[in-house]
Formats: sequence, structure tokens, C-alpha cells
Amino acid sequence: MALSGTIINGKRTAYHLTVDLRCSRSLNFGPRRLDLMVDLYNLLNSAHALREADVTSPNHLWRIPLMFQAPRSLQLGLRFSW
Repeated sequence: MALSGTIINGKRTAYHLTVDLRCSRSLNFGPRRLDLMVDLYNLLNSAHALREADVTSPNHLWRIPLMFQAPRSLQLGLRFSW
């Protein structure tokens, strides 16, 4: 996999739980409808390693993190139907 010109090697890590939240509200204006949405991703703001280097030696089992979970983010949405 290439990301920004850098090749990312390594093993994927174990499963990590992510909590995402969506709140929405619909407003009716006769035959028209307005939907307002707020999405919050990674609610707990976890920063788990998603991919780790598989560098090993007889003395060390290094698992250097290469990719982390995306930080908490907010997305606003608006939909108008007629």
C-alpha cells in the first residue's frame, strides 16, 4: 500500500472498537423536508495503532506503530427534499 509516496509495510493489529455517533432531525415544511445531521467519528478519541512493524530479533519483539486510528472528527450534513 502506498501513502503519500511512502510504502507502508507491516502487520495489521488486532481488532479495536470505535464508537461513532449520528444525531439527526427532520423538519417538515408542507411537501418539503429539511434533514439536519451531525456525525461524530471516534467519539472516545482512541489512538490505537492500526498497523505495526514486524521487526524482530532473538532478544526483542519490537512492534513499532506505523499507522494510528484517525482522531475524533465531526461532520455536519444538510439535506433538502422537495
